[in-house]
Amino acid sequence: MTMSRCLYTLIAFAAAAALTVAAPVPKARPGHKAQPPNDNALVKAYKDRLAFTRSSDWQGWPPDKAFDGNADTSWFSATGDTPTGDKRPWLAVTFPHDVAVRRVTVLGNREPSSPIGYSALVGRLELLDKDGRAVIRAEREGKGDRSDFDFVLSEPFGRVRTVRFTVVKDDTSEGRSQTRCVGVAEVQIE
Repeated sequence: MTMSRCLYTLIAFAAAAALTVAAPVPKARPGHKAQPPNDNALVKAYKDRLAFTRSSDWQGWPPDKAFDGNADTSWFSATGDTPTGDKRPWLAVTFPHDVAVRRVTVLGNREPSSPIGYSALVGRLELLDKDGRAVIRAEREGKGDRSDFDFVLSEPFGRVRTVRFTVVKDDTSEGRSQTRCVGVAEVQIE
């Protein structure tokens, strides 16, 4: 095999691998059977070893509230950290080592004291590798009264170190949120 043919084969293999790695999360198909509740196995398994980051937070509502297993507590972004404020609020969880992810469910705000006007209407999920590169990225609209998101992969994807959810569109412009912030009740990962 000549050097140029060997190089061409190597480039073709790398391009094919890149397409596989960047495969999007499949969209829900109409008429498909509903998924059972997310068992949140990865968050539960690494509970004491998770690192949380975020774009901002409202004092007293830090990002770990979105990973505490209690849908009645929420993470809230700081005032003005909303898409209607020309920002992209996000929160993320980093695992101590690579994990295989098959599903991420993001529950919209359910905080009893502030139930209306803090919703993420469109969200982006990114699964990042140990170097911070997005290996899977998907964006979709929230569903139901609470604007929940369910990202189900066609098969488990390994090499995931960080799961990040970004709010792309929110409902704070409707005047129902006095603080102009968004909330997320839970991020469940299995």
